[in-house]
Amino acid sequence: MKPVLRSRDYTVYELDPSPWGYEGVTSAYIVARGSRGFIVDPGFQSTAGRVLEAARSLGVRVEAVLVTHIHLDHAGGAAYIALAEDAPVYVHPRGARHLAWPGRLFEAACSVVGPDAAASGRPLDLPPSMIIETRDGGCEHIAGVEVCFHHTPGHASHHQAISIGDAVFTGDAMGLHYGGCYAPSTPPPLHLDKYIDSVMLIAGDLRPRVLLYTHHGASWEPRRAAVGLLEELAVWASAGSLGELLERSRCARMVYEALKTVPYFRGEVERSLEGIRLYVTRRGGRG
Repeated sequence: MKPVLRSRDYTVYELDPSPWGYEGVTSAYIVARGSRGFIVDPGFQSTAGRVLEAARSLGVRVEAVLVTHIHLDHAGGAAYIALAEDAPVYVHPRGARHLAWPGRLFEAACSVVGPDAAASGRPLDLPPSMIIETRDGGCEHIAGVEVCFHHTPGHASHHQAISIGDAVFTGDAMGLHYGGCYAPSTPPPLHLDKYIDSVMLIAGDLRPRVLLYTHHGASWEPRRAAVGLLEELAVWASAGSLGELLERSRCARMVYEALKTVPYFRGEVERSLEGIRLYVTRRGGRG
């Protein structure tokens, strides 16, 4: 656990809750203002206890859980922490019912990812009274910190970026931040036009100083991140196969080699490439 951002009013801590012992795949964040705080993207159900212990070790009372979207590697442990701390969960309206009754979401993840998804843990049911649906562009004071929510579809219809000051928690809307590369996170069902619009919103309209990636860590070069991601998207969209992509893109090779044996995340490059391919096919090759 390490502080990645300090301001006069709060500190943001990053921690890696990976259950697989693989450092740097998934980050969760604790935002603390004195003894008050909240968690952004706590990660898997199987690692939620570790995230909560980290908050308690800082002397932080968790007053809320914020999720960028409801996929298991971001929000699987949200209900566990919410129930333990009697804290609400803030989520995009399209994801609210899946937080309350996550059975179908878990089954869908298992059908796509396989046994690795099951090993990450089935999310707990969460009473609807503990779920707060966000408003696009809306802001709330949470644990003494002003937090704003920005709906950013594309990766998923239920995706939102979350900003505090000039820092933005990107979820998967800005892709993967890995080894100096910015790679797409574009699994089916992808809406690439909305994905690109979300990239422009985050890196442009929100004018961030730092991007805080769930996959993973901080990027202090938001414009470079956006340009790098859009350039990669163009390469991935024109690749005819995984082999061609790995020949043409150093970034794709780096991510593929790093994740190909990592539970839950193996197949990440293939799924993202498939999402782009299906989108291009639906659009008749117009991209």
